[in-house]
Amino acid sequence: MLLKPGVMNNLPVSRVAVVLFALVIAVFGLYHFIDPENLVTFVPPYMPSSHIWVYAVGAVLILTSLSILLNRQVKLVSYILAFLLATFALAIHLQGYLSLSDKQLRDLSLMNMIQGLALACCVVYIGATAKPRHVAVKDKALHEEMAGGVVSA
Repeated sequence: MLLKPGVMNNLPVSRVAVVLFALVIAVFGLYHFIDPENLVTFVPPYMPSSHIWVYAVGAVLILTSLSILLNRQVKLVSYILAFLLATFALAIHLQGYLSLSDKQLRDLSLMNMIQGLALACCVVYIGATAKPRHVAVKDKALHEEMAGGVVSA
């Protein structure tokens, strides 16, 4: 379960931060479905089917957020999300910074690139510090079999 009632005070601050981070990523993902037309303009022109890319990225953001919230495959999805965020920072915002002539838009692109890279660094940290979720095994024989031990009757 994500959070039980009254448990918030017992959670370490880092877990609360990770939950909030995952919720923000989920909101970004939902925005890809709520207003895709606003995001289609950021898809590079050499990539076909820009709407599909917007929806696919939205789905990835939502799924990675759920994975982090549910503490499932956190390391893997964190690294995937970090790669995605860094790619966007460099492919979209750096390109905007280098190609725009308006100073305000260039500055905005630079700040977006820095923010994207900072978020990528945060999610790398989340992945690096993720602890595998252990499933309690009640049956000792099953536990030994799963661990590769010999099961005796």
